[in-house]
Amino acid sequence: MDARVRWFRFARHDRGLLALLIVLGVSSVARALDPVGGANAAAGTSWRPSLSRDGSRIAFESTARLSPDDTDRGMDVYVINLPTGTPRRLPRSSRSVGSGGASLSGDGEAVAYHVVEVSGRPDVQPLSVVLLRDLDSDRVRRIPPGWFGLKADGEAVLPTLGRTGRFVAFTSNAPGLGIKRDPPVRGVFLYEADTDKVRLISRNARGVAANRPSAEARVSQDGRVVAFLSAATNLDPALPSNSLSYHLYLADRSSGTVTRVDEIERGFDSAGWVAGRFSMDDGGGRLVFEARQRLPGKPFDSLETNDLFLFEASSGAVTRLTSGLFAGHSHSPAMSGNGRWTVFVYAGAGKDPPALVVYDRQRDLWRRVIDGACGRPAISGDGRRLAFESGDPNISGDKSKNSRIYVIDNPSFEEEDRPHAGH
Repeated sequence: MDARVRWFRFARHDRGLLALLIVLGVSSVARALDPVGGANAAAGTSWRPSLSRDGSRIAFESTARLSPDDTDRGMDVYVINLPTGTPRRLPRSSRSVGSGGASLSGDGEAVAYHVVEVSGRPDVQPLSVVLLRDLDSDRVRRIPPGWFGLKADGEAVLPTLGRTGRFVAFTSNAPGLGIKRDPPVRGVFLYEADTDKVRLISRNARGVAANRPSAEARVSQDGRVVAFLSAATNLDPALPSNSLSYHLYLADRSSGTVTRVDEIERGFDSAGWVAGRFSMDDGGGRLVFEARQRLPGKPFDSLETNDLFLFEASSGAVTRLTSGLFAGHSHSPAMSGNGRWTVFVYAGAGKDPPALVVYDRQRDLWRRVIDGACGRPAISGDGRRLAFESGDPNISGDKSKNSRIYVIDNPSFEEEDRPHAGH
């Protein structure tokens, strides 16, 4: 990889100039990067990378046959120990038609993913469950556990893990989990392995479940904080019944409170912006999220106008991160465990190509690290490694346009940033 990366540091009031210099002053075209999974990765499509805290393991979903025991074209979850580079396909039952949505625990010793299972009967709908797998012992738990002896229905998907496999946040529309609505409403739940219990997170202070869908659950490393998006109108504070937008919430299990992040009182104009995909640090004290600008009369421009915002629980304030040439063209953020680094996708503007960008909040330093169309970036908890998906021929070196997973070192991570014993 040829990545001639330059960096710049300016005061915050020069942020627009900073973005201009980065976009014009960096040549970091990456050609023929080796995708995770080696040459076999070219035969399929791969998505959703997840890194362990030290960046030594990666999990993702793929239709490529990356291991000898993969005998079909269904979606499978793979885990790779990056020092060895050998893909490991995670088993799914003979009744399953695919698996995906993998999330590694911070310690890299557990992975959670969803599996779609069919009964073989035309009158029975497919069932999605979450599997929690210990990568050393290969022990597996089903979430929800046995569906509490009730009829197995609905789906549980897209889990995320804390530091270990003890806490698993996921979303589900299964009536058996206690949300009795018709049609079923998707809610956010937290599974605690120690007690084998599932708790509803997307609810208000009175314990009433969200009346509209909730999704994109993220859990802190200790399981205390869960963040999620919801279109509900009955969470706190309540919204008008004609509200259709998703909003960003932070649930603190220790205090029993649910806080709405995207409020005008915090410095975020929800009348002018709609919160979207987000990432959270290990402690749940910082969130970085994308927001789409509302542009009345310009629906297509509105869909493509995104900026990044930072919420800090300590101050309760939201600040806008992207400006200059990054303004309106930044999305899909991923934050390191200590909240210091944020990697995101720059969509490009005019003749300026799209790119993968890393922001070092401590040094106020921005780096454009990959030129090309990228998606769903991930960053290891310690900030040392980045992962992303891309089907851009400028990155893959071929014209297949199949999405593949790539891992690179974070060029903004320096030797003095490495954690030392006793610190």
